[in-house]
Amino acid sequence: MVEFGDLQCPVCQAFSFQIAPSLISDVVRKGAADYEFRQYWIIGPDSATAAKAALAAGEQGRYWNFIELFYRNQGTENSGYVTDGFLEAVAKGAGVPDIAKWNQDRQSSKWDAVLSKVRSEALSLGINATPTIVVEGPGGRRVVGSGVLPLSEIEGAIKSVE
Repeated sequence: MVEFGDLQCPVCQAFSFQIAPSLISDVVRKGAADYEFRQYWIIGPDSATAAKAALAAGEQGRYWNFIELFYRNQGTENSGYVTDGFLEAVAKGAGVPDIAKWNQDRQSSKWDAVLSKVRSEALSLGINATPTIVVEGPGGRRVVGSGVLPLSEIEGAIKSVE
């Protein structure tokens, strides 16, 4: 299962708080599916900056921690809150061990290709909103939908592609 999300998206934040915990405990931990978060920035340039910071945190094993802490401190979209200071505070709080390396990594041009690939994939699937959930299995690939989807709908989609 893949979530295409934007860290500035308030609906993604709601999904993270309302649905993702049950999804992880009831589906992922029971081995029914893996869960991947793809950085699909659509709100504005600060979303790309945040996405690169999260990916750089992932280089040090703190990707999910960064995402969750970012959501807990999310400001109003495109308000300018995604500053270097804000991102560094999130990285420190997420337990990124080497902040200097993270600062260097988050500014790497390699993330441009990663984000471009995610954007191309999302557009090829007709995704134009976040969060959007996609499931894939031996039975095919299915775009489940966007928004704060009910857990039962996601579980049904996972079963449909097994």
